[in-house]
Amino acid sequence: MEPPRSLLSSPLAKWPLAAAMAAVAVFSLWFLSRRYSLEPYMLVLGLLAAAVAVVATRKFTAALLAGILYVGNFKTTAAVGISPTDPTFIVLMLCSAGLLVECLLIFSGKEDWTLFSLFKGQGRGVFLYVLFVLLIALSGLYTPAPETGLIKLEHIAVFNTVAFFGPLILFKKEKDMRQFLLTCVVLSLALSLRNLLELFHPSASVLAGQTDITRIGDAELIGTAIVVLIYYRLLRDQSRLQWVCIAVLAIGLAASAARSAALSLVIALIVSSVILRSRSGVRSQKKILLGALVGVIVIATFMWIRDLPAARMKLERKEDELDQLLHGAFLEGGTAEQRMTFYKQSLDAISQKPILGWGVSAWGVYFLGIDKKAIPHDFILEAAVEQGLLGCGVLLGLLFTTWSTLRRTVRRSGPHFVFLVPAFLLSLFTGLVTGSLEGRLLWFWCGTIFAISRMVQLQLQQDRARQGAQQY
Repeated sequence: MEPPRSLLSSPLAKWPLAAAMAAVAVFSLWFLSRRYSLEPYMLVLGLLAAAVAVVATRKFTAALLAGILYVGNFKTTAAVGISPTDPTFIVLMLCSAGLLVECLLIFSGKEDWTLFSLFKGQGRGVFLYVLFVLLIALSGLYTPAPETGLIKLEHIAVFNTVAFFGPLILFKKEKDMRQFLLTCVVLSLALSLRNLLELFHPSASVLAGQTDITRIGDAELIGTAIVVLIYYRLLRDQSRLQWVCIAVLAIGLAASAARSAALSLVIALIVSSVILRSRSGVRSQKKILLGALVGVIVIATFMWIRDLPAARMKLERKEDELDQLLHGAFLEGGTAEQRMTFYKQSLDAISQKPILGWGVSAWGVYFLGIDKKAIPHDFILEAAVEQGLLGCGVLLGLLFTTWSTLRRTVRRSGPHFVFLVPAFLLSLFTGLVTGSLEGRLLWFWCGTIFAISRMVQLQLQQDRARQGAQQY
């Protein structure tokens, strides 16, 4: 004989409970609307917006992670302090919320992952990154630039840490990474079109020579999108769309007027083609053709925009400086001369305090004599000056670990993740000639390489276990 159903499980018993919950919700809306002088519909819309935001951050956290890298390049003015209306703050909060929800799901055991499995096999790289950030924080105790040093430390501890650990938390499957890469390509296309439109419709400050049209950060991000489209099958069978996107990105790269990023892209593509030389004639030929297409379009775009009012003065000066360099001399006040001055000053600063360095953001004090943000345009020299040879050694150890992990990952995965090689080299080369420790892209690729390495390692273990089960 079957036992009688519980009264609580019957349909009739659920109605009083639902009515009580509805009454509590209505009373809460009424109380809050009276307490804060708000219309009830505003509260309902606010709750719906919060629910949509939670769902969006959970579903599109990888796209928000791309927003962390791009949001500053779309802003026309830098934020002063913390503002809830600042786009950078909004994207950071949404991305952090998505990462927090992901971590809570992992801790609750609702996913197959654990905290240990997220960092499995990547302990050395994670330890070196954390150690380097701690050294930067400790250098704030003796820095002569406490104001800019605190701001720099906040940027590194927040944005760089999110960029580094975000991929390790999010990229569990390749589809997670594809969402990020697709978002990067779309945002890079938007940057390209924006930069081109600004050349044809320049502001008064640009025409007066008061605003520089050079956008190094844009060029680095656009170059990264070009690398992804050349080496990774993001668009799969949509070859025409792939060629069109690469052409638009190449135009945007030239419109950014950043020689260092463009040259870094060329070097990264050449070095990668040597490292990743393949016997597959079709694939290698297509990549060579795509790379050649980028070069041709960039040169043609430079010739096209060089006579525009917004670009004429800047490009003529760059041409004069290049001509002087070819003749073994520096143009007075040119970029190359400034870089050599920065490097000499950095070496002199290192010789005075070689072990622990001058402290976070102290390069500006040493070079300018005041507590003002300044960098030597070489992130390794920046670390050597501010954190000494100790901090520089930890940084080099992290980069060497990342490169070793990348080589091992490419060998194990074959051609599938080879785009990581030129992407990492591009951010590394750009950082060596014009970068800063606050740059997020390099730290992101370090975290991504560790995440992909873990992904490939787990896939190999699953394949071995499946083969062993089939044998028995």
